[in-house]
Amino acid sequence: MKTVIFVLAVLTAVTHGKVEREHLTNRGMKRVHVGSESIDTVNTDTKHWRCLSINDLEEANWLQVWCDAEGNAFVDRNNVTTKFKVHELRTEMRKSHINYELEKVEIRFGEDGVLITDHVEKIIFKKKSDLPVHLLADQIVHQLNTDIYKHVFWTHNFDRYNNFFPNVGAHMRKRRDMLTERRDLIAQYILKKHATTHYTEGGGPTNYAQSLFAASIKSIEFGDNFSELLGISETLTKAREAESEIISILTKILYKADAIGDHEVGEFITGDLMPGIIKSIKSLENDINILNNFKISTASPIAASTSTASTSAASTAGKSVIEHLAEYLFDRTNY
Repeated sequence: MKTVIFVLAVLTAVTHGKVEREHLTNRGMKRVHVGSESIDTVNTDTKHWRCLSINDLEEANWLQVWCDAEGNAFVDRNNVTTKFKVHELRTEMRKSHINYELEKVEIRFGEDGVLITDHVEKIIFKKKSDLPVHLLADQIVHQLNTDIYKHVFWTHNFDRYNNFFPNVGAHMRKRRDMLTERRDLIAQYILKKHATTHYTEGGGPTNYAQSLFAASIKSIEFGDNFSELLGISETLTKAREAESEIISILTKILYKADAIGDHEVGEFITGDLMPGIIKSIKSLENDINILNNFKISTASPIAASTSTASTSAASTAGKSVIEHLAEYLFDRTNY
């Protein structure tokens, strides 16, 4: 199975106080836009692009021959802005190194034999599954779509099947709207990220818009328990579990963002997403505890009235009455 590789290129400041910046290429990108118009073009006749290193020393020596002696690595190695031929490099490396996976390349623009160069770029090759913005779409947006449809079911469950709990149905509808707003916030961030990288990378970023579209059409599975009547306690517990799952996925994406130095994504997750989710979890836990307390406080008098029952059916009926009365009190006093 062929692995699709994505590219993260980090421009590293070396001289002249150049500002460091990062850029990502999109799916199927064969060439990386490198260089900058801000590079000093005075006396550039003796300057050109060269390859500094690759994954290890042996590969670096091979790369420098391919890049410098044969001049195959760049579209125009004498221009301050050009394109690095990623596809050609991968092809040649696979021919020379069995089971080789390209991880990183460093290139520079300057004179031969000069340690301090005008410009250096470090190109790090990443799989799509390592890109945090793509994962926001592929995993979080998809999970939120699943949770939104679950809340549609729960709303219908309390509005129609359990229609003596109308306030719970209204509460589930508010939660559904909250999840929809959160999903749309993430979608807007992904599209803005795509637009920004498209502008700064010369039309060659990772296609995050495609990632978002693919996530929106992924199939949603609910499980067998979504064909049955649900009680309030069970529904609140499932809603809390869904929010906890979102936190778990976001934490993993946060580590991915930190690994590639994408601090903007980290700030979005920790500043814009997690506080609201944590607040939602606390609210659900509070409601679950209140409902359980209603069940405990309601159980004693009803249990006493059914204590003389001689059949298990009477005991079961007593339990059902306790639960429904507790849920009725919870619905009337909390939502």
